[in-house]
Amino acid sequence: MIEFKYEDEDKMKRGAVRVEHPSLKVTLGKTKVFFPVIGLSVTGVAFKPGRYAKKFSGATGKIAYLSVWFDKDLIVSNIKAKVVRAVDEMIAFQFQDVSQEHEKRLDKLVLEIQKMMIEQRKKRRK
Repeated sequence: MIEFKYEDEDKMKRGAVRVEHPSLKVTLGKTKVFFPVIGLSVTGVAFKPGRYAKKFSGATGKIAYLSVWFDKDLIVSNIKAKVVRAVDEMIAFQFQDVSQEHEKRLDKLVLEIQKMMIEQRKKRRK
């Protein structure tokens, strides 16, 4: 029997591949505060709240609207999301009622970041 092992298999245990990249950021609502993403998938996002951590205290279950950015490019705007975890160093949201357009754009972004990560690994191995 042939077995396949995906190099980032640990990131898939939650139902979707998660990626991270220094250029990934999120904003909440209409704010212009950019939060660094520590994990993004088509099903949700986690980010570092930094000095705003106290504002998220007790936020589990609350709904917010997020925008996802890559560098200076807005990828998805105003996607509905529910707080599923809020700790000092991380806030995790699960996307809700995702439109086909949002899902398509998130899929493409995750795929492009995966490609970048593969290229970086190839360069390091040389």
